[in-house]
Amino acid sequence: MKHPIQNQFYERVVLLFIAGLFLLCSPARIIWATTSLPWFTPYMIWLMLIILTWLLYRWYISRCEHDEF
Repeated sequence: MKHPIQNQFYERVVLLFIAGLFLLCSPARIIWATTSLPWFTPYMIWLMLIILTWLLYRWYISRCEHDEF
């Protein structure tokens, strides 16, 4: 049986992945692509996803160091 922190980590990674797919691959992309947003908007979305993933990973590592498996 997996540790509850591992389950939370995997759930959050999946939710972040789904949010990234929604922003970058869904019809919602047309909304931010056709408005008068700057040309670097997709790159900012990617950067936001990368930073969120990094923060999620740091949270997971800090929790694992405090909890003994």
